[in-house]
Amino acid sequence: MSTKMTISSDEGYHLFKEAFGDEVVYLQLNDCKELSIKDNYFGSQHERQITIGIPAEIWEHILKNS
Repeated sequence: MSTKMTISSDEGYHLFKEAFGDEVVYLQLNDCKELSIKDNYFGSQHERQITIGIPAEIWEHILKNS
């Protein structure tokens, strides 16, 4: 049984959160145009950055339907 609660979806994406977690929202892209992961180290601190290329029409649909 799925615990995903859909916020907005279309054939190209699924924006959702888990039923028992309010702190994180997930974006699943079915046709991701670009993905890059970068690790930054500042002494003993570590920061991970993720950049995702989202087609403009999908982003506009997300904004209209969420």
